[in-house]
Amino acid sequence: MYPDISSKRYRCWNDTQCITPLQLCDCVKDCLYGDDELVCSWMKNNKCDLQNFYCKDGRQIPRSFRCNDNHECESNEDEILCDLIDRYRPSNNYFEIKNFVEYPLLFNTNIDVLKIRPLNEKKIMMSSTKKDDDIYRVWYCNRGILVQSVSGNYCFCPPSYYGNRCQYQNERITVTLQVQKLSAFESFDVFKLVILLFDDKNSIISYEQILYIPSVFVACRPKYLIYLLYQTRPKLYSNYSVRIDVFSVNALNNIIVYKASWLFNIPFSFLPVNRLAVDLVISIKKSEKVACQDANLKCENGQCFQYSNSKTYYCRCNKGWSGRLCDIQHQCPCSPGSVCIGTTIDSRPICICPLGKIGPLCYIFHGLCKRDSCKNGGICVVLDQRVSRGFSFGICSSAEYYSEFCHRIRNKVHISFVGVSVPMSLLVHFILIYNYHLPDRTTLVKQIPMYQNNLIIHRSSDQLFQIIYLEFQNNYYLIHLRKSKISSKYTNAIVTPSNRCPHIQELLNNTIVSYHLLKGIKQYHRPCQQQHELKCFYDETQMCLCTDDHNSDCFDFDHNMTYNCNGYNYCENDGICFQDQPYCPTDSVCICKPCYYGNLCHLSSSYFVLSLDAIIGYHIQRYTKINHQPFIVKLSIVITTIMLTFGIISNLLSILTFKQKKTRDVGCGIYLLSSSIISLLIICMFVLKFWGLLLTQMMLFTNQTYLHVDCILTEFLLKFLLPTDDWLNASVAIERVATVTLGANFNKSKSKRSAKFIIIFIIVINIASSIHDPINRRLIEDPQDQRSWCFVSYQHSTLLTSYNTVINMIHFILPFIINFA
Repeated sequence: MYPDISSKRYRCWNDTQCITPLQLCDCVKDCLYGDDELVCSWMKNNKCDLQNFYCKDGRQIPRSFRCNDNHECESNEDEILCDLIDRYRPSNNYFEIKNFVEYPLLFNTNIDVLKIRPLNEKKIMMSSTKKDDDIYRVWYCNRGILVQSVSGNYCFCPPSYYGNRCQYQNERITVTLQVQKLSAFESFDVFKLVILLFDDKNSIISYEQILYIPSVFVACRPKYLIYLLYQTRPKLYSNYSVRIDVFSVNALNNIIVYKASWLFNIPFSFLPVNRLAVDLVISIKKSEKVACQDANLKCENGQCFQYSNSKTYYCRCNKGWSGRLCDIQHQCPCSPGSVCIGTTIDSRPICICPLGKIGPLCYIFHGLCKRDSCKNGGICVVLDQRVSRGFSFGICSSAEYYSEFCHRIRNKVHISFVGVSVPMSLLVHFILIYNYHLPDRTTLVKQIPMYQNNLIIHRSSDQLFQIIYLEFQNNYYLIHLRKSKISSKYTNAIVTPSNRCPHIQELLNNTIVSYHLLKGIKQYHRPCQQQHELKCFYDETQMCLCTDDHNSDCFDFDHNMTYNCNGYNYCENDGICFQDQPYCPTDSVCICKPCYYGNLCHLSSSYFVLSLDAIIGYHIQRYTKINHQPFIVKLSIVITTIMLTFGIISNLLSILTFKQKKTRDVGCGIYLLSSSIISLLIICMFVLKFWGLLLTQMMLFTNQTYLHVDCILTEFLLKFLLPTDDWLNASVAIERVATVTLGANFNKSKSKRSAKFIIIFIIVINIASSIHDPINRRLIEDPQDQRSWCFVSYQHSTLLTSYNTVINMIHFILPFIINFA
């Protein structure tokens, strides 16, 4: 018992433990028999949320609203058993918002204000259920389920037990698995986890599969209890290990992609029961193949990979092969679209099914998701094939909608800028005020696209706020202030110089600012009393607002809070990764340096690395036919077709002309013939690059081998062929100058011999000067747009960046000067 703790006044059933009423219905079983969760009988497992409290009518309110003397639920169930708490006046004076002038003034804003009703003296009668005292029925099946039929009693045993009455324990490995995804970039991805039990011969003894959807689960780090059973009783003596393979399944195209693997050795394999606790962190990046010779492996029909949790390597076999070195062939009858990862020791295939299919071979269509299950373009996903009928969830493709079937419209916060330069990125701070608690703060990191002067933020109706601050360029702006907890369908806010919050050093002299905090904060009323138009200001630890009677009230505000994706930076080109929460983020964004853009800052318009991907890549719409593509894409197709037509005709005519022997009596003819051939190659390579980019960004062609070859080879050929053609034309100009200068002394035969040598020299020099490009070029996956991008980055070396700039300037400027002169 806790006689001295005034808040712990709820006593658990058949126990001496006492808990606070705030622990009731909080999705955590604090009492021995879990009776603290049975109080709210209307909350089923699929209606339990660590952050929100469910009312009987299905409405959600923040869990912090429990026991606050304000009845937010229609039937007052948010105040259930709160009268057990000894009420007293808190010794701390918390920040309150009742004395402030609302900003901006309300005109035609559509706002739903939460109804605050007076406390009703109403007793809630708890219904108690009489426990079944039939010992026979309770204990007949040891930890199993009793099923009675006309032929007798039968027991359904859990995996850990067996026998006609579940009286024997299975030898097993119990895996307690907790899963977490680090970022919110992969918004349309769900994950399939395969937990496999191996013996020392690399044979798969047993396995289990799990479907993990980060946006669905009550706790974003769910825990799973998995039993891996041995093949025989008793088990064979061997060194056993557990491997976990993770696959991502894109909800848009239903394509399964391998992510990574983890290996865990079982140290005491001789024990009948072993336990393994795993905290699995899924990164945005996939495991990359390594050279098998570096791993001391010889994968005959597969690729070499490294485990994510160790420095050991393994062979990931191609379809139809298994074994430690992928040298054992087997039949894999998995359905099309699924992935076969091997067979068990008793020759059962292991198939990873796409979304919507179940069964050992993935041939059975799941009927829970109908065509119209999800509204507004949402994608229906069945959470687990073992879950009862009706348990499906929608992944909303638009930020404007949310809920389990994407049928609820998010509230909009529209922010515009007047008299203030529009930043590239900013922080949006949402503040919610409580009666007897510190204010709650939620911070979002947002980017504003180029040529856009406003910002729209979508918030669900249960994400309440009363104050909104914007932070950018080391300045704070107060753009919204309301006394009531609001759920506004549309909030309009304007950023102007007048709603900027100055630092306290701008308002008070240095003498007062240098005072100790306890002495200096007493002077914080003076700015509000002297400047009646002042709305807010801040210091190193607090944000302050001016009240309607021209005094100030402040609350703690951490100005140095970091949002750096827990130290994992997925952004390219020195971009900075931000997310809205340290754990279980719902929004992740990369803040790019100037001249870089893209979801991962992978595209650039500087340092002479502007490519076709950066020019039109983001204009190409996925899964959209050509006739429905944007105008700029259609215009690019027309221009490319015209270039190809005229380029082929003109270059073929040039080749036919300079192929004649008389035109090659001097070196100029050889230069021009070579230039015509290279120009024809350039136009063909450019068209190939354009159509390859178009088809891959339309998601019509996703072969990774082709994309990798196209990224390395095509870009490199274009990079060195273009300056080669320029230098050949410059060579023509130089020889013509030599012809005029030497006159009759010009040696034609020497000119022809020199031209052949110079052409080879130009090609070799251009290849050598461009060889750094394919070395530093790679293919990356954009998890937000589900696109593959080819990009080059020299940010790891300042010397290489300078070299690339100088060599490109030389290849561009010198041939131009030679031809111009």
